[in-house]
Amino acid sequence: MAGKRKLTIKTIKKNMMNLFSIGFTQKSAEEFFGLLKDNKIDCLIDVRLNPNGQLSRFAFEKDLPFFLDKLANGCKYVHRVDLAPQNELLKEVRTKGSAMSKDYKLFEIEFNKYLEKESKIKIFDFRKKLIDFGFSEKLTDDWLKVRKTKKATNTETAFNKFIAEVQKANKDPNEILEICISKDWKGFQAEWLNNIQTQNFQNGKQQFTNPVKTAYEFSVDRVIETYTGDSK
Repeated sequence: MAGKRKLTIKTIKKNMMNLFSIGFTQKSAEEFFGLLKDNKIDCLIDVRLNPNGQLSRFAFEKDLPFFLDKLANGCKYVHRVDLAPQNELLKEVRTKGSAMSKDYKLFEIEFNKYLEKESKIKIFDFRKKLIDFGFSEKLTDDWLKVRKTKKATNTETAFNKFIAEVQKANKDPNEILEICISKDWKGFQAEWLNNIQTQNFQNGKQQFTNPVKTAYEFSVDRVIETYTGDSK
């Protein structure tokens, strides 16, 4: 391969750890292990339901620890079947014309339900936590679109920081969320409200000053008219 090889996948950062995803079915062994080596992957977590199927080729469960050690800088290997989608889900999403095959979001929802119930990990639902806190569903969905555009990650840490700032602001949470949406903010800090309030005060003062000046000028005109008999 020409040039430096890279993992062409989404990177998720949480607690200073990078998580990558990679497949093997359309890759050669050289490309697969080269990608892991070039990107300095420390541990490969295998989430296949059946890591010893006939199509596994160079990626059999019993062979991967050896290959990773020799070809990928001593990368560790862990098989986590509890993170694999079960046969029923796989069959449903692969069945042509099924609801899941038409809308992959349905598969994601059911798979997350399975993970919450059966796996050793806990799925953090950023949207649900916001709604449970008291934010309206409509505002929550609109703000999540802003965060998605800004490529913000919806982690528990991000949620806790946001809520801490909301509570510090001592204002209606939905009012704060409306401001975040209108200002295109992916996050929030209580001190940002001071800048908005100062700006609004200055704008209001400017709008208030002009009518007063006009009234003053009108009063002067009336005085001139009274003593001179002239009118403008």
